[in-house]
Amino acid sequence: MKLSFAAKRCALMLLPLAAAELLAADPYAEVLKLSFGQSTEAVLAIQAEITAAKPDQLRAIEARLISVLQSPEATQDAKSWVCRTLRLAGSEQCVPAVAALLTDPKLGPDAQFALRSLPGAKADEALRAALPGTSGLLKAGIVQTLGARGDRNSVPLIAALASNTDPVIAEAALYALGHIGGAGREIDFAQLIAND
Repeated sequence: MKLSFAAKRCALMLLPLAAAELLAADPYAEVLKLSFGQSTEAVLAIQAEITAAKPDQLRAIEARLISVLQSPEATQDAKSWVCRTLRLAGSEQCVPAVAALLTDPKLGPDAQFALRSLPGAKADEALRAALPGTSGLLKAGIVQTLGARGDRNSVPLIAALASNTDPVIAEAALYALGHIGGAGREIDFAQLIAND
């Protein structure tokens, strides 16, 4: 099917408008409205930006992701996605924003996931600071995250939880202590139990 001259001319006139609209679209503004199961164009655009970024460019991307995370307009799905993305593109710069979600019943697990592999002591400190303000599965998740990070400074806090009346927390504590002990450190479990 051949287009008429007028149709081609009209299409060429609209092309700059479409391109301008695409360029004007800010994926960080769009991702604020993210709803899993909906369009993921903004997510794909940000992921492509992260993949193409040089290390020094990642800090600027991280700052924009932190802005999304802290925005009151961001949906729960947007915050969840940002936490998971910061696990790959984050640094100590994002720890305070992520740590603020550790006690959130819905976003706490995503925050734990983000902090699990972020480098630096700030993540360990944030996890330890959040531990007293949690219970149940959130507390167990933080304990396991500390164990997975091998945070030796958390051993006294975790050891106190090894005999917790909540079996989920007690099991998480034993897992964490075993993991920390398995990192070339000996922990006397019999002594821990005898002290309680």
